[in-house]
Amino acid sequence: MNSLNQKIFRTLMMNDSPSSTAHPLDFNSFSAQAQQKRVTKTGTTIVGIKSEHGVILCADTRATSGPFVVDKACFKLHRISDDIYCAGAGTAADTDRVTSYASSMVRIFETKYSRKAPVKYVISVISKHLFQYQGAVSAALIVAGRYKSTYHLYSIAPDGTVNPGFYLSMGSGSLAAVSVLEARYRAGMSMHEIKELGACAVKAGIMNDLYSGSNVDCVVIDGTGTNVVRNFLKVAGTMTGKRIAYALDSVKVKKEEVFEIVEEVFE
Repeated sequence: MNSLNQKIFRTLMMNDSPSSTAHPLDFNSFSAQAQQKRVTKTGTTIVGIKSEHGVILCADTRATSGPFVVDKACFKLHRISDDIYCAGAGTAADTDRVTSYASSMVRIFETKYSRKAPVKYVISVISKHLFQYQGAVSAALIVAGRYKSTYHLYSIAPDGTVNPGFYLSMGSGSLAAVSVLEARYRAGMSMHEIKELGACAVKAGIMNDLYSGSNVDCVVIDGTGTNVVRNFLKVAGTMTGKRIAYALDSVKVKKEEVFEIVEEVFE
């Protein structure tokens, strides 16, 4: 046994004592911490609004990894079927996999029974799937859809909790979005009005949450069908105004030092 192996052996033996509380060579915990830093999260502000004429979903387009913006055009409105869509917040991979699983189950249902799947069936599939993991799957979803001329809107928490509503918001920017929805929502709004309200709510989330940003995507489900609109509202644009020109004498120079620059030439 060489000297390096002897040192590792002594370290392991010392930490096998009952008084030891932490293992210095805990590779499993190190791997988990390293993997957590690489997780891409949508951050997100997602909004859903329902009226007697239809239902809409709106979402921002920013995806982050820690303090970094990794995607400015992340599409967070997932298709479950022609008449059912889902907006996702949380970990990007989790929302993609959960909605893909729900879409697969809907196709199996429609093939088996030769009819369209109800919205409540999709809610049941997703909530049961998330409940098994007790919140370990980071997917907060808002499901909107139409079934037999009836419009549905539900939110599903990562632990599988289901809540219906006329207007819903989830994600890190939901606090600002809900304040707009509660102040401006009223019964009997037209589809144009609820679409504008949803975009304004997401904009409020973008302006007040660092993990939400870029533009607002929207999906509209009504009697005419389903319409997906990318970049319905552009919130973060490029400033085109003139730059402020400061006079050279506007800043007083109190001290000045001059350094000689030595240039080295290599042949």
